[in-house]
Amino acid sequence: MMKYLGRLSGILVLLIGSVWIASSCSSPDAYDVFEHPIFIKKLQGKWILLNYWATWCQACYQEIPTLNYLNQIENIHVLGINFDKLPREKLQQFVKDNHIQYTMLTSDLGAKFGIKEVSSLPVTFIISPQGKIIKALYGPQTEQVFLENLENAKKI
Repeated sequence: MMKYLGRLSGILVLLIGSVWIASSCSSPDAYDVFEHPIFIKKLQGKWILLNYWATWCQACYQEIPTLNYLNQIENIHVLGINFDKLPREKLQQFVKDNHIQYTMLTSDLGAKFGIKEVSSLPVTFIISPQGKIIKALYGPQTEQVFLENLENAKKI
């Protein structure tokens, strides 16, 4: 009997430990269109360009090559948020059809950075490595404008 109680208490310790470890792991802040988890904490130390766009927004399409380029620069991470809230499958197809190379989210992370509302498209929020919104750029932007604004933001 004691032998079984010893095993039972060992199993209970393992179960309780497993539950504690699982509960202490943080859940993702969002998912990309391919169901990869996105953790804002892992993006700390990088500049984030949080870009809101829509399929009906012609100017949004113009920015795709620029955002692809910027996403390749060290310490910059581009996150796209679809204003239309399209289903994941349609977003996946859009990403493939338009050769998007930056992270396209299936949900809006804006509130995590204090963005309450988006009034026009496209809009890109420049977010510091510390998670603070530095600037909102409305309308289509060129590579030069993005880079100049990032350089100015680094001086703040």
